[in-house]
Amino acid sequence: MPLDLPTLKNNLEKAKSLARDFVSEKPLKISPKSIWDEHFLKTLKFLETKEAKALLKKFSLPAANPYVESLVRSALKLSKSVKLEDYHLVEATVSALFCPLRQLVGSCFATAPAMYIQQEQPMHLLLDLYDLMMLGKLKRVFGGVETTIPISPKWGNRETDHPLLRVWEYTIASFSDYKTTFSSWNLYKSLGLDPKEKGGIGELIYSILQEKLDDTNQEVEKLHQEYVRSVDEARVSEALLRQADSPDRMRMRKGELQVRAHHAEGRREERDKAHDKALGLSQLFPFLLDQYTQKFQEYFLEIFDAEAERTLADLYEDSPAGFRLCYKHGRSDPSAWTMISSRQEFFQSLRQFFLSAEPQIVSACEWEGGKEEIEALTTRIIHFLDTKEFQSSALKEKKPWSYTSGGNMHTLLKGYYCIEGELLEEKRSIKDPVDLLTFLLDLLKALPFHVTNRFETDPLSSLLMYSPTHAFLLKPGTKGFKEGWLDKGFTYTWIRDNVVNPGKQACLGVSLDKNLQRSLASTIIKKPFSLSKDFVSLPEFRKHLLKVSPNQMNEIDNMLYQTCRAQNPLIFADTNWADYFFAFAVNPGTLELDLYRISADGMRAYPMNIWRHFLDGTSSAPWGVLTRPNDLSGGSGLDMAFKLKKV
Repeated sequence: MPLDLPTLKNNLEKAKSLARDFVSEKPLKISPKSIWDEHFLKTLKFLETKEAKALLKKFSLPAANPYVESLVRSALKLSKSVKLEDYHLVEATVSALFCPLRQLVGSCFATAPAMYIQQEQPMHLLLDLYDLMMLGKLKRVFGGVETTIPISPKWGNRETDHPLLRVWEYTIASFSDYKTTFSSWNLYKSLGLDPKEKGGIGELIYSILQEKLDDTNQEVEKLHQEYVRSVDEARVSEALLRQADSPDRMRMRKGELQVRAHHAEGRREERDKAHDKALGLSQLFPFLLDQYTQKFQEYFLEIFDAEAERTLADLYEDSPAGFRLCYKHGRSDPSAWTMISSRQEFFQSLRQFFLSAEPQIVSACEWEGGKEEIEALTTRIIHFLDTKEFQSSALKEKKPWSYTSGGNMHTLLKGYYCIEGELLEEKRSIKDPVDLLTFLLDLLKALPFHVTNRFETDPLSSLLMYSPTHAFLLKPGTKGFKEGWLDKGFTYTWIRDNVVNPGKQACLGVSLDKNLQRSLASTIIKKPFSLSKDFVSLPEFRKHLLKVSPNQMNEIDNMLYQTCRAQNPLIFADTNWADYFFAFAVNPGTLELDLYRISADGMRAYPMNIWRHFLDGTSSAPWGVLTRPNDLSGGSGLDMAFKLKKV
């Protein structure tokens, strides 16, 4: 049966069933209503819009390629024996909109913007899914240049992953390393197109052309001297002709003049031809460099690869992103492109490239003699690719077909939304958690009303935020945190009276007797332990426990937080990680305000000790918030309004 949107609106449970299989965590709660239910209700409201309904009707078979169809089957858990229908594409798409996206690898630079788009701009997600399913790619026009990103060939194959949603996230991740100039590519550096790069292709081409130019210039000089001598000889014959004193001598001198004039003309033509060749050779190198630069970007693409080799890092300390080189074979269909995975494939792709690009470059060359020179150069380059000299140079730093990059959220946003200017943001280094909370509350107080108004009514609304190593979603509409930035008084006073002091009082009201000391300690360090005192405070207990087991700080702090449950954490952001949120709370072991990651059910809470150097003034690396949501309003290779009008 085709998907019935009105039925979904009246039956929330049926809507949930489309995405439930891909959610492994408990409902995410930051208010009496769960984010899970809020997200579904918001999505249902979007699906009732005229634009969403019109676009969903456009989803129809055939899909872009068999890979897309396999994603649909995986999303709906359909066997190969089930014949795909148009409504299957719609069901898979709608379930991707319903399924809350979470981060699974250390690639927050992509996950945070993807979560923002899904929650704040579902039409962008729907348009992207349409392009991926119908075309197998996303297109953007940036700086006057059209960029095509192919659908990600990998999505993880995890049972808790939604195939279409994860593929979309990994596809837009390619914008995070988007480069407008080929000289910034890893491939450019490996090829050595700069003639100053020893052992590179640029040096080879330059040296060959320079040698030919030197020889041709010598030939021009030689022919010019011969031409000068021939002209002098012709002038002598002309003078002798004027002195002829008989018809016979006149005929003889005239014949000599004609021969020498013809010879001089021949030398001039040869000289001019050699001069034209020298001119052509002198202009050929910049022409070839420009052509190869253009063609390499047409035939190759660097795209995000979630499974590429990378430096392993804790999920909570963002890891470098993996990117892989893709060879297009000169084809427009991404399903026909090759993801380069080995040394052999890399050099084979280069050979194919130079052979395929040759006739196109010859056609673009206006110099008549260019065809012969370009063909000869192509042969030399092909042979050069197989030499140890070039291969050692190309691979001396890292694999040209697979590399890691920091992954930049700002670059991704600029590429995805086609932004040529700078993103408006507020950022600064932080000296302690109180400073961070003050920074956020003051920032929100200073924002225009049209920006903050939506936060007062929608707890799901977000702003993109980042620490020095992680990108995530600031949630200004969460209860408690919203009260802080709506307060008209001094920010520090509000923090002291509403967060710090109540938290301290809750923690100071707890003491541990010997039995509880032994019980708690055995949970962590697995051996008998208690102090000599009958009762101890939480800070004192923590201090002594850390002396016994200093490497278990997170577990100890979590245990103490659960022992003191009286304080209410001030939740302010979605971490992207599983069911965790960022919150401010007083650390029971230090009695100081601290930054926590806390689970939605409140049963797990860990201070962000791994970020301590970003929270104590040790590091000058900034925290920041993107403060102008209107910056993130584009996002289509075609104008959004025009695209919606078409559907």
